[in-house]
Amino acid sequence: MVPRRRRTACANIARRVRGARENGQTLGIFPLFAYCPMLAVKRTVVAQVLRREGPMRRRYDVDWRARHVDGSIPDAYAWCAGLERAMKENGVASLKDVAAAAGVSESTVSRALRGTGRVSEKTRARVQEVADRLHFTLSRSASSLASGKTMRVTMVFTDSLNTWFNSAAMQGAYEVLADAGYDLVPLIVRTQADLRRFFEQLPGNRNADGMIVVSIMLDQQQVGILEDLTIPSVGLDARAIGGYSATVRVDDMNAMRQAVQLLNSLGHKRIGFVEMPDNPDFQFSAKLRSGAFLDVARSMGYGEDELSLFEGRDFGKFHSFQDAVSEAANRIISKRDRPTAVCVETDDFAIALMYAVRKVGLRVPEDLAVIGFDDNALSSMAELTTLHQDPQLMGRMAAEKLVTLMRGETLADPHSMLQASLILRSTATRM
Repeated sequence: MVPRRRRTACANIARRVRGARENGQTLGIFPLFAYCPMLAVKRTVVAQVLRREGPMRRRYDVDWRARHVDGSIPDAYAWCAGLERAMKENGVASLKDVAAAAGVSESTVSRALRGTGRVSEKTRARVQEVADRLHFTLSRSASSLASGKTMRVTMVFTDSLNTWFNSAAMQGAYEVLADAGYDLVPLIVRTQADLRRFFEQLPGNRNADGMIVVSIMLDQQQVGILEDLTIPSVGLDARAIGGYSATVRVDDMNAMRQAVQLLNSLGHKRIGFVEMPDNPDFQFSAKLRSGAFLDVARSMGYGEDELSLFEGRDFGKFHSFQDAVSEAANRIISKRDRPTAVCVETDDFAIALMYAVRKVGLRVPEDLAVIGFDDNALSSMAELTTLHQDPQLMGRMAAEKLVTLMRGETLADPHSMLQASLILRSTATRM
């Protein structure tokens, strides 16, 4: 006796085939697959059977093309039964098969492969060995439903992903999250309105188990939303710790102290700080450096007439990056009692600035000493004296903290402050 569910599925297949035949069409397996719910296998597995690849490399005596189904219900039944039999005989294992082979319950197999629950290491290893031998992989969607987790982490940026800092930070985070079984989902918010919308939707959003926010200064409302969230959040290169479950930051004050002390020891009496052009919609963490520079310089005895701050202008008002560099160089050159040394917010801007001032006859470092910040790949080629930070390490640390929090564990050191190191090259010398 053919079960009712199987008869219904086969009738659907037969009807589908007859309709295609009447219209002169030939059906492949995938349109039929939707009408055969008793085949508890993924379409990707069916594709491997058809293409004879992956774990399904063996050749089969049965041709699964729909043209061999003549449109009758008995033939459709034979087609379905043959497919199920061939898959069973050739290694498409189920959770039940793994449980039977490992000598444990199906729920134990599920917990062992998901890495959750009380399962001994010996049992977990035995289950994994059987699953590997039978080419069985636990469905991500099924695992998520069982655990209540999405196995996704959102990483929020306000700039292109291919910048030196962002790409390195994302690489570091990905290395840790991938090993822990999480997918990393980058999100770019380009305006304050985008950021507000993102935070307004966060309380009801169940699309991630945690989030990393990169280099963004949050307002009080956004801090409040983070504090009320049921998922952990980590601030990477954050200006403050407010709202975040954990943070990874660079000590800008100590970094600027190293820079100012170097310039002072080299005999520079007039010094300045050059900010990057920026997006006025956001307050970035790097902007802390200019304030730290001025505070340190004043504490070391520099007067206001000996200090210069070249503030970053709205980047949207410039035609290009080079246009912004030229404008900043012009302000430095034309300033009365211009500084003899400057610290620049990033290496990229510092290197471009050096070339711009050299074009008008200033010598670096004889007429203008330059110190950058980052120590990116170009700084060594340009012989730029700079302060070294490691965004890839910061990304790894942020992800490690987040994984620990997502496991429900407590961090021994939730807020980490990293130290930048001064790299001496040839763009800052004695007066």
